[in-house]
Amino acid sequence: MLRVYADAIGRRTPPLPHYIGVAVELARQLFHLAEDREIGRLVSFVFIALFNFLIQLPIFGHVLSSIAVTTNLTDNSPDAQGAYGLCLEGLSTSLLVSPVPATWPRVKLVQDVGASPSERSTYDDDKIDLSFESGWGVRLLREPATVTFLVREHIGDDELVHPYLAPAAMHFAAWLGRGAFHGGAFVQDGRAFGVLAERTGGKSTTLARLADSLVPVVADDALVVENGTALAGPRCIDLRPEAARPRSLASVRGDQRRRLSLPPIEPSFPLAGIFTLGWSDALSIERLKPSERLLALARHCRPEVGRTAALLEMSRLPVWRITRPRDLASLDEVCDRLLETALG
Repeated sequence: MLRVYADAIGRRTPPLPHYIGVAVELARQLFHLAEDREIGRLVSFVFIALFNFLIQLPIFGHVLSSIAVTTNLTDNSPDAQGAYGLCLEGLSTSLLVSPVPATWPRVKLVQDVGASPSERSTYDDDKIDLSFESGWGVRLLREPATVTFLVREHIGDDELVHPYLAPAAMHFAAWLGRGAFHGGAFVQDGRAFGVLAERTGGKSTTLARLADSLVPVVADDALVVENGTALAGPRCIDLRPEAARPRSLASVRGDQRRRLSLPPIEPSFPLAGIFTLGWSDALSIERLKPSERLLALARHCRPEVGRTAALLEMSRLPVWRITRPRDLASLDEVCDRLLETALG
């Protein structure tokens, strides 16, 4: 009976103030955990969820956003913390990670402040150096699994987890034989549906509107898939200022983005299908033929992280191409069509 009530709470409703939406989603997930009697995970969930909810409240947000929540990532931790299919070591204050299985591969995060990145990115079997135009870089070692961020000044843990972690996580996904795509995913009826788009393709804006309507969001920015399962990403969506309105959200990334916090979520969900987003004068959804799926997926997977086996596995799933106007006024209709299609 609890599950019936929980699922009823989670059905699509008109947009609410986001902190109310977060509270409802937290209540729904608590119902599920309580019914399943997962006491250890329930305690950890409540601890993290409380902070994720309170930072949504205008009266508390500016205070609690600076409070450090120490995460214990030793081998004795009953619930390790992570994102993108990785247990992350070396964090102490991030609110963006979630409890993950201790069996997930462990990766240590390190900052080398003042170090200069390579002039260009280089790729070896066991070592990768990435260099970015904005002046920072990242060095990946396969063994021991380490990500070293080459930055001009120290970066806070939340910013390290998002957006700095995504490119490193995608390369580790490739090393692990996983699929890695520029995209995100949402949950409908207990299954994940990927949302892929080009840069400035409206992916984050679409996922944020779904989150406003209490639809759980698995990930934004990077979608990592292993054996047909979508792995949860950091618990936030960063929006351009114009896409964030009329929400009142914290400014991040040098005032270039507005951060929408997401509640904790299960670490993985079975992947049931993929939506690719595009622009057009009118809203339309087309289910791609099997012969079209592989190319459509490959467009959203960088060659250096692409794995043929992972692409072939995902191409067996339904793939829909959705095109829509750029006008934000059509976003609710777009989200309705996404959810209707996902439900079949």
